[in-house]
Amino acid sequence: MTSWRLANAADIPFVYDLVAAIDPRWWRFSRHGLDPRRLLGVVESVAAAAAIIADDARPIGFSILADVSGTSAVGAFEVFAVPGHEDEVASMVPDIVGAAFGGAPVRKLFYERFDDDPDLMVHMSGAWQHEVTLPGFALIGGRYVDRQILGLSRDQHDRWSER
Repeated sequence: MTSWRLANAADIPFVYDLVAAIDPRWWRFSRHGLDPRRLLGVVESVAAAAAIIADDARPIGFSILADVSGTSAVGAFEVFAVPGHEDEVASMVPDIVGAAFGGAPVRKLFYERFDDDPDLMVHMSGAWQHEVTLPGFALIGGRYVDRQILGLSRDQHDRWSER
């Protein structure tokens, strides 16, 4: 059964491999290149992280809560899957989002994705609201792709969870 756990320092090599496998889709890490020293700097800025684990105890995805600001009480929620494990990772997203709201002082989360990324929010249908589209944001695979920004407030999450 797929599960998740809080991440630890031992997960950093997996995160690097995941970023390299899906480059440049994990924009937080890929936008400055894949230098491991930069990766460590980005990892240090993360407020919380979760590793998504397959039945055989291997990590198949990773999620972070970052950019949490005490002033605005918003944060960035990011989740990515090892190619071929998108459905398993997506099944854990509602629990991880619930834990983010339960364990962090955030009033709203933002989730960014390229328009052709796998839909890892599929199990949260109707919860996240479209906020912004950044057209032609990045050149990936020889074509420009849009960047979508979705938002989910604590109140929206509570209402969605009660359905």
